[in-house]
Amino acid sequence: MILVTFEDEKRNSILFDIWKQSFDELDDQTCRLFSYYMKIYLNRTTLDNVFDFGKYEQKRFEIKDKIDKVIVQVYCAICSNIRYKAIDVISYVSYLFGQLDEKMKESLFTLQCQHNSANISSI
Repeated sequence: MILVTFEDEKRNSILFDIWKQSFDELDDQTCRLFSYYMKIYLNRTTLDNVFDFGKYEQKRFEIKDKIDKVIVQVYCAICSNIRYKAIDVISYVSYLFGQLDEKMKESLFTLQCQHNSANISSI
């Protein structure tokens, strides 16, 4: 239910604002627990879209102790250049709602590809 979104961009913006305000009201321990739960969920759903399992698993191993990070597959829409990047769980949620935060914008535009037309594989 947490990742339910609308087709309407304005509704998604409102829903994400409410979601973010609710998250910010949680105590630290609950925030960490929620982030860890989301990390597990996103890891499971991301596996269906992974192109290179070796690289993906290597990146997941590198961040295994960081409960607020998840590995996403970022690709260039033009040349199909694929990278696996660690991003904050909350940044990924912002991406799903179409409300990119600064961390997500930076991740999308540091693909090391001359086209700068990056997307994240959907879950």
